[in-house]
Amino acid sequence: PRGNRLIAIECNPKPGAAVVWGKIIYWARERDRLPAKEAYYDERGVLVRTIRFSRYALRDRRRVSTEVVIDRSDVKGQRTTVRYGRILYDRAISPETFDRDRIKANSRRGKDVSEGWSGTLAETDAWRGTR
Repeated sequence: PRGNRLIAIECNPKPGAAVVWGKIIYWARERDRLPAKEAYYDERGVLVRTIRFSRYALRDRRRVSTEVVIDRSDVKGQRTTVRYGRILYDRAISPETFDRDRIKANSRRGKDVSEGWSGTLAETDAWRGTR
């Protein structure tokens, strides 16, 4: 059925380009062009990493994949799964967010961004004028 069809795009580097990947193949869902899968190959054509997108849902009025699974082909059993519960778009981000020391500190302890990058949801909605 049309609803399950995928579009494949093969990306190959220009000859002589300094790149990490020999090629990347992207698959997108035909019905809405959202990503479905990505496959990364090394310079010898060996599959190194596969990323799968699933559990599509509306987040902040946009349809997105809310689950991303990354599998490494060169290390069996190594898998990373990311699940997005809440995604906020077009919110103000304080310049302090990108301060080098703050980034290091947050990476060591983790950062809960459930309220958005710049404060509470009420503050970010006020910035957008959507309160």
